[in-house]
Amino acid sequence: MEHLQIFYRRNLPHYYPKGRKFFVTFRLADTIPQIKLDEWKQWYDEEAGKIRHNTLLNNEEKDLQTDILQKKHYALYDGYLDNNQNIQYLSNPAVADIVKNAILYYENQYYQTLSFCIMPNHVHWVFDTAIQMNNTIKEYKNLNYFVPSIKGFTAKECNKVLGRTGAFWQKESYDRVIRNAQEEENILRYVWTNPTKAGLVSKNEEWTYNFML
Repeated sequence: MEHLQIFYRRNLPHYYPKGRKFFVTFRLADTIPQIKLDEWKQWYDEEAGKIRHNTLLNNEEKDLQTDILQKKHYALYDGYLDNNQNIQYLSNPAVADIVKNAILYYENQYYQTLSFCIMPNHVHWVFDTAIQMNNTIKEYKNLNYFVPSIKGFTAKECNKVLGRTGAFWQKESYDRVIRNAQEEENILRYVWTNPTKAGLVSKNEEWTYNFML
C-alpha cells in the first residue's frame, strides 16, 4: 500500500494522487449540524492520533488502520444524510438535471465517470482521472480544480431555479481515492443501491438519477 499523505481541509481528510479513481460525495448546505461535524472530527483526530503514535505498528499497518478509520468516519457522515433529509432541493428534477449535466461537462477531459447518484440532499460520484495522464499538453487538474468549479456553477443555476439565494452546497466535499478493484466494486455497489437503502424506491433502477457505466 502506498504511504498515505493526507491533509485536512475544515472537517474531512483529503488525499489526491494523480491519475487515480476517486469516490466523491458533496451535500447541500446545512444538512449536517456543525456540532455533529465537530464531534466526528474530534473522534477521528483522537483515533488517528492513537494509530499514529502506536509504536507496535509499522507504516503499512498504520496506513491500513487509518484507511479503516476513514471508512468509519464516512459512514457517520453519509448515514446522517440518508436518515435526515430535511433539505431536499435535489428532489426537484430541474435542479437534479443541472447537477447531472454539470458532472458530465468535463467528461473525457479531466475524468471519465464510472457512476453517480443524485440523492435528495447529496451526490455520490465515482470517476477515473487516468485520462489526464495521457495528455502531455495540458496541466494536470486534480479534484481541487473541477469539483469546486462544478459546485460553483450548479449552486448559481440551482438557486435560480429555486428562486433562492445563499449557500447551496456545503463548501467541503468528501473524497476518497479508490485503492483497488475490490474497493471499486464495493463503492460502485454502494452508490447504485443508495436509493433503495435510504427507502426512496423499491428497485435501484427506479431512481431517475442513478447512473452506472
